[in-house]
Parts: sequence; structure tokens; C-alpha cells
Amino acid sequence: MKKFEKVIVNRPLGLICIFTILGIITYYFGSFNLIGTAFLVVPLILFSYLLLDIENFNIGIIFFLIAILSCTIYYEPKFQQEGAKEIRIIEVTDKVILGKIDGRIVEVRNQSGSELEYGEKIYGVCKFKRNINLDRGHVGQVFLKKVLKREKDLVYKIKNIPKKYYENLSENFSFSESALLNAVLWGDKENLTYNQKDFLSDLGVIHLICISGFHIALLFSIIYKKFSFKIALSICTIYVILVGASSSALRALIMITLLKSSKRLFKTYDPLSSISLGAVILLIYKPYNLFSMGFLLSFGGTLGIILFYKKLLEGFYMLPPKLNEYLSLGLSAQAFIYPILVIAFGKFSINFLISTFLVTPIIVILLQILLISILIGGNLIGVIVFLINIIFMVFRGILVFLDKVVWVTPYLSPVFAIAYMTMFLWIYMSLKGFKKFKIGVYLVIPVLLLNLYVFGAKIRVVEDKWNKAIVIESGFKKVALVNNNSDYFKKSIMKKEYVNEVIHLKKESQFELTKRYSISIEDNFNTITLMPENSDYDIIDLIQKKSAYIL
Repeated sequence: MKKFEKVIVNRPLGLICIFTILGIITYYFGSFNLIGTAFLVVPLILFSYLLLDIENFNIGIIFFLIAILSCTIYYEPKFQQEGAKEIRIIEVTDKVILGKIDGRIVEVRNQSGSELEYGEKIYGVCKFKRNINLDRGHVGQVFLKKVLKREKDLVYKIKNIPKKYYENLSENFSFSESALLNAVLWGDKENLTYNQKDFLSDLGVIHLICISGFHIALLFSIIYKKFSFKIALSICTIYVILVGASSSALRALIMITLLKSSKRLFKTYDPLSSISLGAVILLIYKPYNLFSMGFLLSFGGTLGIILFYKKLLEGFYMLPPKLNEYLSLGLSAQAFIYPILVIAFGKFSINFLISTFLVTPIIVILLQILLISILIGGNLIGVIVFLINIIFMVFRGILVFLDKVVWVTPYLSPVFAIAYMTMFLWIYMSLKGFKKFKIGVYLVIPVLLLNLYVFGAKIRVVEDKWNKAIVIESGFKKVALVNNNSDYFKKSIMKKEYVNEVIHLKKESQFELTKRYSISIEDNFNTITLMPENSDYDIIDLIQKKSAYIL
């Protein structure tokens, strides 16, 4: 009998990262369906045992168990149900107040009558109710009945620096400009309008106003050129704390630290091992990071650059060097970002290449000026305000140009992400010599196409409190008819239903759906009827039935 060939592991940290992720996923799905999760995980572990040598397998299992233990410790705290507790307020909005108790996130239901401020530490009489939200890392709700003591310590003062800076911005710029500047500097998108967020998303540059490796690397490079490594790292660490220590910012800080430290100590640097170590640290520390968009997009983009940047450089060798570098960097970063965005948001902008090319220099200059203003005490002196106004003039001109040339991004079904990942895996495995792997792709693609194609027509009525829509699927086309011309409602329908087109019907309408049926819409969508061409078929009241499938 032929012995099963073991896989040689060149990067143990990559293996540790995979087993850590598997441990968190096991805990996550095991909380919903333990038996189903066991049927999925046990074969994977057995396969790993056959594939890996005993030393690497044991290391993997240890971190698999550490990840599960980390989840258990975080999500199952030993809080008293009722009594005095210390809470650090970490978020205050119109909708929710979040706090931290012993490092765990809780939703604070304020019944004390006292107003709570972001960043402050309070001691109060509380009642804790366990209500776990695995995705967001919430362990439950705290009903704050009475505030015994409140403390505005150093942490409070540090966390409120961005708030004070925003107030300073508001005195010198319009609301929309202040919101954009605040987002660029601190990653705080709370004050951006819905239209601003949507437009930046369509352009494919929303990542430039989210605190990411881009911001940390830029800040580090500016300071490192003038000062020492220790000073640059210290300032970057303070900045990461100021922006809320997001997973993407922490990832960048960890990788920069490893990059500079490894070159000093060992003269070598392995980016794959560094990103794996960064992921393991963040996931063991906060297991819910695995379900954070910031974490997934940051690590996905960085992993794409590490794996494919040099290969794309070689592939585009005929292009001018600068254009080659820019194109290779942009495409490699999007390799893993694309499926994440499609699955999470149903949307992916193909405008990112031209938009990023034009907008990035503006953001770089803007960020440097804003950082200088912080270093001089957060004061926006006349020269800085003047420079920012000039940059805004150029920026507005670029946005007007982009608005005319970019393609409106459609919303996509998760099926497209699955198809992309299948094709990606096929190409990768084929290049690695697994030629028979393509057979699986030939089986998957027809299934995906059948999932997207509708024979005849499917009709559904979708409604909220004020609006109604009729979603019609036929062939590969999916259209929504709406009774309200609101951009918000139309975009909401496009996002939820993945439709190709939204049509606003202003008056009563009747048109043919198939050879057998036509649809009649009356009384502002309060009467929606499927009318048969043949009297042998029944009339279908869609308001009552909500959906129908006809051939």
C-alpha cells in the first residue's frame, strides 16, 4: 500500500493561523449547531493528521484548542447578575451605547437618568443580561440603574482628542468638508452623509478614508525619515490608540514592528509569516475580529499583495515601470477583497483603479497637512486652512470628473463571489500541477449558472413601512418595480435583492410577463394581480400571496 505523502510546512506560523481560524469558526458554528459542526470539523482534522507530520499537527491542534478556549473565556464571562460594576464607555450614538467590562463589549441600557460620555469610566449599579452577539463581540446587555462615580481619566482625555479636533474643523469648514477631513484623519465616518458614503463606495475609494495600513505606513514613513525607529513607533502607537485601535490599524502596526525588528535582529523578513503572526495575535486577543470587515479587508488586501504583486509585475513587464507598479499593486490587493465585498455588501466597484490613481495623492497630501496641524497642538492656523481649501478645490474637480466617467456599480449576488473563488482555486491548483482539479470546476460552473437563471418568471412583493416593490426574475435578468422614487429606497432594493434595474412606476400599469400571464398594478401598488391569458388559469392576488412562479 502506497504511503500517504506528508506536506512539507515551510511557514509554521501560516499553519498556526489556519488552525486558529478553524478553532474560532468551530466555536462560532458550534454554538448554533454542534452536531453539524462536528461533522464538518472532524473530517478536516483527520485530513490534517494524514497530511501533516506529527509535530506540525500537534502544534496546529494546540492553537485550535487555544482559539476555542479564547472564545470561551471571552464570550462566557463570570459577571455577577446584579451589583456595582466598572464600565468604560467606548461608543455613544443615537442608536446605541457600548461599554467594556473586564475587556468585554456590552450594550449599555442607560436607566440612570445621567448622560454618558464617550471614553469616561463609570462605576454604577447594574444588572447584567447575557445576550451574545458573536459577530460583533457583544457578550450581553447591562442595565445601568444608578451611577455611583464617574471618572474622566487620561484614557478619556486621549479618546476625546479626535472629538475636540472635529469641533475645531467645524469652525473652519462646512459640515460635509469637516466630516470628510475627520474621516480621513481618524477614520470616523459617523458624520459622513449617506450620499457621501455611497458615492465614495461607487468610486471604489472608501478604503482611503478608513484607518488602514495606508495611514499607519504613511505616518511611520514621515516620522521615520526625520527621527528614530523608536520615536516613529511610539507616535504610531499613540495614533492607533487615538483611532480606536481598529484591527486594520493594529495589523499594520504589528507588521511594521516585525519588519523593522526582524531586519535589525535577523536581517531577513518573511511577510507571510509576519501577517500570519499578526492575525494570530489579534484573533487570540479578540476572537470576534475574524468577523470584522476591517480585519478581513485589511488582511485580505495585504495577503493579495504579498502573494501576487511580484507575479503581476512580471506579467505586465511591457508597461512603463510606474504604471506597472500601480496596476500590479491595485489588482493584487483586490484579489481577496473582491469576494469579501460581494458576500458582505453585494457590491464591488470596478472603478477603483482610476479613482485610486487620482484620489490617493490628494489623500496623502491632506493627511500630511492634518498630521502637521495635530503636531502643532490641533490648531488650524490660517496657512493650513488656506492649503486645505486649495486641496478641496482640486478634490472637488476630480470628483466631478470621476462622476462623469465612472461606471455605476451593480449589486451582485454571493453566487458571483463563489464563482470567482472557484475559478481562482482552479487556476491556482492547475498552476501547481493538479490538472484533474479542473473537473470539479466543470461541475460547479453549470450549477452556479442554473442558480442564476430563472425559467419562466418569479414575482415577489417586497415592502417596508412606507414603500412597495415588485421584484421580477426571468432568465438572467432581475428587475424591481417601485412605487417610490426615493434614491435611498431604490438603492436598498438593489442591495437586498441584487436587481439589475429599478423602475419607478408613476401610474397604473399592465404588461405581459410570459405568454400565459400579464401583471396588473393599480392603486399605488395596493392592488397587484397576475392576469392569465387563458380563462383556464386562476387570477393570482400578489398582495395576499406575496410571491408566485409562472412558466
